[in-house]
This record gives sequence, C-alpha cells and structure tokens, in this order.
Amino acid sequence: MSISNFIQKSMLLLILIFSIVSCNQDNDDDNLVTDPGGSADYFINNETAMDIVVIFQKSEPLGSEIDTTDVIERDASVKSLEM
Repeated sequence: MSISNFIQKSMLLLILIFSIVSCNQDNDDDNLVTDPGGSADYFINNETAMDIVVIFQKSEPLGSEIDTTDVIERDASVKSLEM
C-alpha cells in the first residue's frame, strides 16, 4: 500500500466519521413557534330593520365561557374581532 493511497483512505475515513458524529438527533419539536403572517379585522354589518344581539363565545380549548355580548343597532356596522 502506497503512502498516498493510505492518506486518501484515511481522509475518506475521517470525513465519514466527522459526518456521522456531526449529525444531530435532537429534534426540538417542543420549542416550535408558529407566527401568523398577517392580521384581519372582522365586522358585523347589520342591514336589517331590527337590532341584533351577538354573543361571542370562546372556543372549547379556551374554556367555552361567554366572552362578551353586544347589541348591533339596525343599519350599523361594528368591528367584532381583530386578529
């Protein structure tokens, strides 16, 4: 075995060992952050001849309790939610 052949095989072995050792198996899924890329405003536009009673209810994961109640007068537009 020549010296250059031995050096080439040694270098390949070192590269292989370095590649295997540098692989990270730590999956950090618990620290993932989801950030929405925008925002939205939601309006209720009452075009009827009567007042409307609106009850905003939280979702089940948030406890399902009633958040607020609002009366929207006839021919009025009210901003109901901002996300």
